[in-house]
Amino acid sequence: MWIIAGVAAAGAVIAVFGIWHLPARMYPPGTDGGAEARAALQGGLLTAAAALTAVAGALIALDETRQANAEICRSNENTHVRELYSTAISHLGDGSVDVRLGGIYALERVARDSAADQRTVVEVLSAFARVHSIEPALRPAAPTRPP
Repeated sequence: MWIIAGVAAAGAVIAVFGIWHLPARMYPPGTDGGAEARAALQGGLLTAAAALTAVAGALIALDETRQANAEICRSNENTHVRELYSTAISHLGDGSVDVRLGGIYALERVARDSAADQRTVVEVLSAFARVHSIEPALRPAAPTRPP
């Protein structure tokens, strides 16, 4: 996209350069209708320069917008993972077995969506399994907290 914007900008520069040099070479002074033809050619070159400048500017603005949208998308992903993690942890502490199972599945989703949080999810689920284990020998003296 930047290459196309650069080509458009170069075309605009060439058109502006041509406004001053091309009409005099194509329609030398002293020819019939030369002044009108020179003015028409200059007007056309000026229009071309303006259009090419607009294209280059639009392409640059489009690229900047695309980058901003990508940053917003990444930010929204992080927010989604944090909210899901918080909800899952609150579900793990619920008294209902069904709600706790929902919390476990929500933590699975967090681990799938965020590679950076996989270790934390495994540690939380391990601590949950130890604390809520039926076997008394597996239960720790005090509940452990994830880092």
